[in-house]
Amino acid sequence: MSSWRRPTGLSKLEEARSTTSSGRLAHDAGDPTAETYFRQAVELYWSAMNWLEDDDGFDVAHDEIHEVGRLLRGSFEAGCSLGPREDGSFAHTCPVFLSHKRFGMSPGFTGDAVCSICYQDASECVHVPGDIYEVVARSDPWCNVCGERACASHALGATYKAEAGMVVTKAALHEVSIVDRPAQPDARIREILINDADIEASLGPLPAGAFLKCDKCLGPCTGFDRVEEQ
Repeated sequence: MSSWRRPTGLSKLEEARSTTSSGRLAHDAGDPTAETYFRQAVELYWSAMNWLEDDDGFDVAHDEIHEVGRLLRGSFEAGCSLGPREDGSFAHTCPVFLSHKRFGMSPGFTGDAVCSICYQDASECVHVPGDIYEVVARSDPWCNVCGERACASHALGATYKAEAGMVVTKAALHEVSIVDRPAQPDARIREILINDADIEASLGPLPAGAFLKCDKCLGPCTGFDRVEEQ
């Protein structure tokens, strides 16, 4: 995997674990904020899986997101219900469910790009995308080591090794493709509509305002959905 992705993925994994630990402490104390911690944790695990694709950490994050998902469904059942949207339709938005959809979006566009390390015009600076350089950490407008806009991992003024890349600052969008490895790891599906016909076939007509209960985290993992290679 790209070296610039792994540190970010591992950082997100550790943050997810820390948030889960806070949730466990709150849960053991009977504190209702436990649910908030656990739901924040599954969001972080979802992102960690995206950044750790093709890394050993992916399987770790995958196992742990299931563990927290089971905690949520077992202790906070109401929060795992799917309520109707304004138009009456239903959709999956749970990070545990969506983490198994291993595809994302890749935009086709034209535009201007700057170097991720020095912030200069990418066509004129000395840094070659994909090559590793020693850089002095800066954070305006993003961390020039990891690319995060709110980086807490790299001390300003300290020297790190970083992979050069290009950051698009102005763009004209022409198309969006579904791909298995989006260049921006978190550029993935965040909502999947549930077909009305499938609901009615399983449950019959639903009364107005009905909620659907999601039990997916109570069962074993059924694997990943991926796009077919062309």
